[in-house]
Amino acid sequence: MRKLQRFADAEQRVDWWRVITDLERAQWSHERLAAECLRSKGWVDGVKNGQSEPRFHDGLILLGIWSDVTGKCRLEYPAEGKRQPVRIAAN
Repeated sequence: MRKLQRFADAEQRVDWWRVITDLERAQWSHERLAAECLRSKGWVDGVKNGQSEPRFHDGLILLGIWSDVTGKCRLEYPAEGKRQPVRIAAN
């Protein structure tokens, strides 16, 4: 039981807003993401705005695209409450 509790504490929810924002910065439109997931553009909008949570399979597709685009492992996904380093360009 204790082992299961530690695992549950370690889990973090995916920050879908940051996932989709990263993809937008890489020139992925909501229409393109919707087509990859066989969903509507409105569905992508809803996921980004926190109005809905993707189903497991759709989440895997989005994280796979995110991983391919960013070059990061799927396990390095943006998570709620996890701070991301900010890069500031030197003048």
